[in-house]
Amino acid sequence: GLGGVVGAAGGGVGGVGGIGGMAEDEHTEAAAAAAAAEAADTAEKFGDRRQAALSAAARSIVAAWAMHRRATYATAAAVQSDRRVAGFTYAAREPLTVLRTLGGMLSSQLKPDTPSRDMADAIVAQGDVLAELSEELESALYPQQIFDELASVMLGGGGVAGGGGGGG
Repeated sequence: GLGGVVGAAGGGVGGVGGIGGMAEDEHTEAAAAAAAAEAADTAEKFGDRRQAALSAAARSIVAAWAMHRRATYATAAAVQSDRRVAGFTYAAREPLTVLRTLGGMLSSQLKPDTPSRDMADAIVAQGDVLAELSEELESALYPQQIFDELASVMLGGGGVAGGGGGGG
């Protein structure tokens, strides 16, 4: 430890007996100890600052990662919800079409100006209203512009008809 540093710094004076040599050794030893203490203090302070900076950076990275993870989960949940709604709207089309078709067939088999014919016509008319509402709901939830943009992004930007702002 310090004995080697003092011996090297003192130029080998330690072998000489006498009071003058001892005073010089003590002075050199004290200076070396002070220098070592200052170096340790500087390293400790630098280490503390560096450790604090690294800890702050790590906390920031963890917070950013957590926010990204939450956003990813929220996006996945929204996509799953959209798929379910799209599935419901698509699944509603078939029975609605069947009701409208069967109502039209029934209406054509009944005599005009009878209550049965009026009810069959009303069923067809309400089926038409539901079909229109279903189309409006679907277009509100999934506008064609969004589909075009998603297709453009997924195909790499230039793959969809011109890729430019208008449509047609």
